[in-house]
Amino acid sequence: MVMTLFFRSVCMLAACAVLGLAPLQANAQASGLIKPVELASQRKPDMPWKTYQATTVKHLLGAQPAAPSLTRYGGLSDVQHDATGYFRVENIDGRWWMIDPDGHPLIRMSLGAVYRRTRHTEMTALPPEVLAHVQAEGGARWAADTVKQFRDLGVNSLGRWSEFDVFIDTKNRIPYTTSLAFMAEFGEHIEVTFEKYGHQGYRENCIPVFHPEFPAFCDAYAKEYAAPYANDPYLVGHYTDNEMPVKRNLLEITLALDPNDKMLRYNHKAAWDWLKKRRGPNVSADDITTEDGQAYLGYVYEHYYKVTTAALRKHDPNHLILGTRLHGGALKIKPVFAAAGKHLDVVSFNSYGRWDLSPELMKSWSDATNRPFVISEFCIKGNDSGLDNTKGAGWSVRTQAERGVWYQNFIINLLQSPNCVGWDYFKYRDDLDVNKGVLTTDFKPHPEFYQAMKQMHEAVYDVVKHHDACCQ
Repeated sequence: MVMTLFFRSVCMLAACAVLGLAPLQANAQASGLIKPVELASQRKPDMPWKTYQATTVKHLLGAQPAAPSLTRYGGLSDVQHDATGYFRVENIDGRWWMIDPDGHPLIRMSLGAVYRRTRHTEMTALPPEVLAHVQAEGGARWAADTVKQFRDLGVNSLGRWSEFDVFIDTKNRIPYTTSLAFMAEFGEHIEVTFEKYGHQGYRENCIPVFHPEFPAFCDAYAKEYAAPYANDPYLVGHYTDNEMPVKRNLLEITLALDPNDKMLRYNHKAAWDWLKKRRGPNVSADDITTEDGQAYLGYVYEHYYKVTTAALRKHDPNHLILGTRLHGGALKIKPVFAAAGKHLDVVSFNSYGRWDLSPELMKSWSDATNRPFVISEFCIKGNDSGLDNTKGAGWSVRTQAERGVWYQNFIINLLQSPNCVGWDYFKYRDDLDVNKGVLTTDFKPHPEFYQAMKQMHEAVYDVVKHHDACCQ
């Protein structure tokens, strides 16, 4: 059945332009399989509901494929490449793969924020029997049970924000990432940051990357927080910061800073030096163009990536560097993600504002970075959860079953890009007031969403084969 669909898909590519359809939709109509699901969704609580088409595993493949045989790290056991003892990435026949320490390729399917407390509350808010379980043996019993659950779900890694240290001593381990914060910690150290919902804020939206103390701070920070894990094969890699500001008018903001500002004067001077070198000594703030502004953003972020990567390579030369989880407007500012591509192993993007990721957008990332990428944060909320669902980013649908349809559609579209090596779904459990989790706050699965996620994970490699056949 799958091979038959491959040939049908290839034949339908030529018809897509004539029909005015996206390739996935055209393939489905031609094959006579289940038609795309029409799904009502809401981008934000104050926006109208709209109907979108969604592609599911059964729609694309016609049947649910069998789960593949996997290694202890989550790689495909029947495919062998060079083993280095650590996770790495490799381009094989035009598609990027993550390669596990034993040399087996994989797509990283991860959950973020795998921890025992919820946002804005401590564990004491849990029912007594649940609290007793998650606290037993210092969290070791919860961690072991969670690994078993993740194996069933098809999750092969812990994402950012996870309580990974509790999992390190479990008998049946699971790969993980760190949650480093070079700039957030440095910004707090020199008192230019403030708390925002979901990420750190920076005064005047300026990251103090040109401060003379930043390189030494990064060196010490990497030594303290990365070096202890440098020899652990279960560590996938390091996220270096989270959702730093990427404002299109940053150059104007920086040029207008007080040159006597104790902490941001270095940014002010660096911006003027850069602009005069680019446009000549007599340039003024009124002369700058949109192109200047975007190029300056690339300059700022390349300096950040250069400094932090050097610190990590010094203290942990073995693991992948995953970057800063670019978000919002940064997803379309080429000089920023191009700068990331010069220094990172894998470029990370957080995506909330799009129903799914278009092939054109993903190709722009691939062309500019020449590196693989991960979607390091995204989510879907269900309005049948009984939770408020008004805080934080993320689309909403009406039911848990529709959450599963949305998730499958998002991943199927994501895997059209040969540069995608994985994702971190956000998140493991619901917040007290927002239904983002695979589990409730009491650690109980949302059954329909859980099952749809499991089906998607078991079908991932068949979906990849399907997409790659379409592109031949």
